[in-house]
Amino acid sequence: MPLQCPFTAPTGAVFKDAYWEVSRLEFNNTSKRGSVSLSAWVSRELRNAGKASIGSKTVAVSGAGFDALVPAIGPILVPLCYAEAAKNAELSKGAGASPTVLDYTDPRTGAEYKGSVWFIDEFSFDNNAKVARAIFRGYADAKFAFTSAAAVVGSIDVEAFNVPERKGMKIAEEEITNSDGEKETVRKMVEIIEVEADPRYDAFAAAVGADLMNVVYPVVLADSQFAEAEIVG
Repeated sequence: MPLQCPFTAPTGAVFKDAYWEVSRLEFNNTSKRGSVSLSAWVSRELRNAGKASIGSKTVAVSGAGFDALVPAIGPILVPLCYAEAAKNAELSKGAGASPTVLDYTDPRTGAEYKGSVWFIDEFSFDNNAKVARAIFRGYADAKFAFTSAAAVVGSIDVEAFNVPERKGMKIAEEEITNSDGEKETVRKMVEIIEVEADPRYDAFAAAVGADLMNVVYPVVLADSQFAEAEIVG
C-alpha cells in the first residue's frame, strides 16, 4: 500500500509525484511512543530498480494514537516475535505463551526471580536493512509491566533477522568547484556497505506486510506531512 505524495528536497527541488513506502516502524510500550518512517523515491520504477531514496519523513505516534495502534499491531507481530523467542536460550525456558513466564537469574547481580513475567516492550523493523527486532523485558509481577524502567528485572534482545553486512572501502570520483570557481575532479576514499538479501525477512514481509500496512497507513494519512498523499496500490 505505497503512497504518492509531493516531496521537496533540501536543495529545493520538488518531486510532485514522489513514490513513498514505509521503511521503518518502531514502538515502545513503556514510553508509549512509536514512529512510522517512510522513504521517498522519484518514481516506483526507480524504487523497483534498486535506486537510492531521495528522502524520508517520520510520523510520531503517542497518546491516544499509540493506544489505538499497538492493539491493532499486536495480533500481527506477536506470533512472529514469540516464534523467534522460542529459539532464544533464555526465553525458550518459558511456556512459549504471551506473556512468557520463567525463572530468571540476573547475569549482572545474580539475583533470582522465580516466575518472572516477560512481555514484548519494544519492537522495530527496518525494510531497508531487512532487520526485525524485539526486546523482551521481564518483571517480578505482571502488575508492574510497562510501568517504569525501575520495575524491569531483565531484558533480552531478539533479532529475528540479523542480516550480515559486507563493508569495505573504494575510491570514488567527485566533481567539485575549487576556490577559483573552476570545476575539477577529485578522488577520495569512501566506505561501501552491501546488505545481503535475507529470504527470512522477505518471508516475514510477505506474511505480515499487507495486514501491517492496513493498520499503519491510516496513521500516516492522518498526519499533516502527508495531507496531499494518495494510495497508489
